[in-house]
Amino acid sequence: MTRSHSLAVSELVGWVSQASGDVHELELIGEQLLLAPRPATTHMVRVLSRVAQNQSGKVGALAGAPVSSLAQGLAVTRGAHALFTGWVVDYGVGVGCAAATTVALIESTGRSVTGVPVGLSPFAEHLPLAEFEAAVASALAQQRDPLLRVKEALDLTDIEVALLFAVSRQAVAQWWTHGVPAARMTAVADIVATVDLLARKLKPGRLPLVARQPAERLGGKTLLHALADDPASTRAVFEEAFDWSAAA
Repeated sequence: MTRSHSLAVSELVGWVSQASGDVHELELIGEQLLLAPRPATTHMVRVLSRVAQNQSGKVGALAGAPVSSLAQGLAVTRGAHALFTGWVVDYGVGVGCAAATTVALIESTGRSVTGVPVGLSPFAEHLPLAEFEAAVASALAQQRDPLLRVKEALDLTDIEVALLFAVSRQAVAQWWTHGVPAARMTAVADIVATVDLLARKLKPGRLPLVARQPAERLGGKTLLHALADDPASTRAVFEEAFDWSAAA
């Protein structure tokens, strides 16, 4: 396949139609989107991520180079947005969204695809686009490695990551490779939940600074020290604080 070669949509539709389990699951999700938009969108992102991962092997083989994780993430976003377009009109939610994801993978390699559907689907009239986009972004973020999410959100060095999780740098290196040990999953989950909560509530770029300042509600400790000392209690402090502010 040369770099200038184009693929037809019908060929890509054939690719995804072979994954009948994913297509069927997406169809069921489509039926739930108007009833429970956020959980249904989260489920859709998980399935489309699986589609992107599965189709990346074939796309990479055709392109002569592996498809990057960034390209896969962007393809999932394109696939989800296909819900609002002619993809769903022409092929239904299952095949349409899966095929749109695959088209995005192909285009990320510099190839073009002919016969892409146009127009808007009925979802465009009934599903709020802004809320859907926020749910897609949130679901994609949740799929990222939790340690990486915390490290980036708090702008931590490798040493600070180790201090936050109260382990050695060597232990953290093992976690990157083999995953978080079962015995530490609860503490890590509390830290991730706290960081995700604050990242949503604070203005972009504020969290690293806030995390390093002593806080009265934490007994004068910084967020980093409080999370290292007692992740569960620190999480409870902020969940209670934001629940109170929301109720007020």
